[in-house]
Amino acid sequence: MNLRTTCTALATMGLLLTHHMVVAADSTIATESHASSKSKLKVASVERPLIDINSANAVELATLPGIGDPEAQKIIDNRPYSTKAQLVVRHIVEGAVYEGLRKKIIAKQPFKDAAKNAAIYVKQK
Repeated sequence: MNLRTTCTALATMGLLLTHHMVVAADSTIATESHASSKSKLKVASVERPLIDINSANAVELATLPGIGDPEAQKIIDNRPYSTKAQLVVRHIVEGAVYEGLRKKIIAKQPFKDAAKNAAIYVKQK
């Protein structure tokens, strides 16, 4: 082998080695980034449980975005809700406020019978 061929072969091997090191480093960074994004997702989902608009007290409801003490009392006074969207349908909150809190609330129903659910809230008033 002549000198030129040897130098070309060494340069090619060096470039290939450098390329493999860069690819390995990128995949390590991507894996670490993916793992940290997963842990962030877990933290975000554990951060705050959904608030049940059918059973939460005024203090819990007032922690929701766009809900103050008067709106919290209005939510309580108009229970039960079969769906959380009834907050807008019944004109309890405006649509823009609902959009800000809809992923933070739920409307649980303890019984399949709507009359039984309504009876619970009549006794509480």
